[in-house]
Amino acid sequence: MTFNNVTVPADGTYQLETDYQTSGPRSYFMSIDDGTATELDLNGSTFNNPAPVVINVQLKAGVNAIEFGNPTEYAPDLDRIVVASLVDSTLSSN
Repeated sequence: MTFNNVTVPADGTYQLETDYQTSGPRSYFMSIDDGTATELDLNGSTFNNPAPVVINVQLKAGVNAIEFGNPTEYAPDLDRIVVASLVDSTLSSN
């Protein structure tokens, strides 16, 4: 499955939440803009309730494509993705 219109305002690190469903261990391979795929090992106990996993991803300003799949095994059911605000590592507490 490919999400072709993931649009962000600036280059940087974003939080990507993936809500999935599985009963037992399964994995996705995720790639951004045809880059190297990263395996997401997931586990769950039901196909009835989505479970979230949040990872940091590098996105470029403008439109990005995020692809999920597993070419050799069953992947978890994908419920939705959410891209959160830019992760700002320059913030500090005073």
